[in-house]
Amino acid sequence: MRHHRALHRTLHMLQYRAGSRPVSLLSLRLRRHCIIAKKIRSKKFSPLDLQNIDFAYEMVKSNRLHNWPYFIENPIVCNEELPLPLRLPSTACVKSLGIWQDRNALWKTQMEDAYVFTDCYGGRSNAWFIGVFDGFHGKAAAQFTSKDLPALILEQLVRAGHPYTLSTKQRAQLLIHNPLFHPGTTPPSPVASQSKGANDHSYASIHVAFAKAFWKMDKVLLLGRNESSNVRWSGCTVATCLLEPASSPPRSTSGVDGSSAQSLLEDNVCEIGTLHIANAGR
Repeated sequence: MRHHRALHRTLHMLQYRAGSRPVSLLSLRLRRHCIIAKKIRSKKFSPLDLQNIDFAYEMVKSNRLHNWPYFIENPIVCNEELPLPLRLPSTACVKSLGIWQDRNALWKTQMEDAYVFTDCYGGRSNAWFIGVFDGFHGKAAAQFTSKDLPALILEQLVRAGHPYTLSTKQRAQLLIHNPLFHPGTTPPSPVASQSKGANDHSYASIHVAFAKAFWKMDKVLLLGRNESSNVRWSGCTVATCLLEPASSPPRSTSGVDGSSAQSLLEDNVCEIGTLHIANAGR
């Protein structure tokens, strides 16, 4: 969007009307010469004005020649193998869903990021899992993490006694990683003080489940699957969100005085769900 706005500013600087573009490079050069000539006649022409006009000319020219990667117009909006779901979750927490991504074509020859939207997460109709995986030095790590991490987190939530279930496909997926984790292998326990809300015992087990799943995912990535380089492997930064419904309905305010009722109302007004967020880089 930033580059798109810059293009419109340069078109305005070259005195193109809204929606109009140069029909040819010759017409663009003639327009540049005319604008400079008018500026010179007005006796208010400065080297900075010439610099801005030349910058606008080069930018519009690049857009016309399709040789500036940010300005290549592509009519394809989304060609991902995993499109966004059309059905919204049945919860008041979510009003809409969407995703935006930029390949940063000046630095990357291919898209290295991945994302995942999972409704009915763990067999719960009103639970959602959302993950964004920012890959670098290749796309292998982001692709494998987007497929394996949701199942690893779900496995730890089930072990912690939360009301989730693993599907047959997910169990088979996790079975592949069993040789990496011997029975005596114990993941490091996360420091409680480093997690927001860690003093709330109802959330502590969820935070620990996330930490263990991330630790396991690190071990899985050390296998180096589908890595094209023997010197530098790919990696990814991960941000995950687990959206759960409210654990209990709002409490009744009958039989209490006005101040108590107001206090209870303030406590419960936002209790429509809980969003657990975890992020890490690898």
